[in-house]
Amino acid sequence: MPNVFPRFHDDRDLYEALLQRHDRAFDYLYAELAHRFRHWVIQHNGTGMDAELATRKGL
Repeated sequence: MPNVFPRFHDDRDLYEALLQRHDRAFDYLYAELAHRFRHWVIQHNGTGMDAELATRKGL
């Protein structure tokens, strides 16, 4: 099964895609960071829903 989320050649490619508001860049960030952020929020007395809302609002 192929990887659903694109990989970026380097941070500059990702940054350029974010500046151009490409959905694939935001999808990539969400896929890469949401799990770790959720864990951090829960460890600091938040809930999974708090993490989801903050992640969506932030992106």
